[in-house]
Amino acid sequence: MATNRKPTTLDPMAEFALPGKSNEELIAEQEALDEKRAREGYPRVSLGADPLDKAIASRLDASDELIDPWSAIDPMEATVAPYKEPGKAYKFLSPRVCDVLGTRGYEMVLDANGNQVKMGNMMLGSIPQRIADARQAKAQKESNERVKDMQDEYTQNVDRLKRDAQGMGLRVLEPGELVPGRNN
Repeated sequence: MATNRKPTTLDPMAEFALPGKSNEELIAEQEALDEKRAREGYPRVSLGADPLDKAIASRLDASDELIDPWSAIDPMEATVAPYKEPGKAYKFLSPRVCDVLGTRGYEMVLDANGNQVKMGNMMLGSIPQRIADARQAKAQKESNERVKDMQDEYTQNVDRLKRDAQGMGLRVLEPGELVPGRNN
């Protein structure tokens, strides 16, 4: 009895090899390019991580089973902590958003030297807590109203579909209702 099976290989992933160069070939090409640049007088450039990058990476690094990523230091909280005052709310502001919308009432937090406190390219702003609470309450109220409007529209659509079904001689079952006359 003949079979049309492919012979098995030792590497079960061999048939899934992607087209193109292997990692070894890419590394060798990059090393040759680096050597050529060095001969032509170009400096070798390597990228490192600043303290912010390291703090973010430590928070996101879930590969170490012994460290809970949520117990790592939050770089945003660590940036705010030395400047925190009671009765103030803090927010990191993007320069691009500030260019369009302004600072929206936030005052820039300054360090002891009078420089803006930054994390990456974002600037730390503060506003009185009562204003932040009022803004949050307003946004929550608007969100709740939008959800209620969507629920009302959904209910109206369902009721319209039920009326249309009745006009065609159909009846829509209510939740939990069973079709009578079937083996239940």
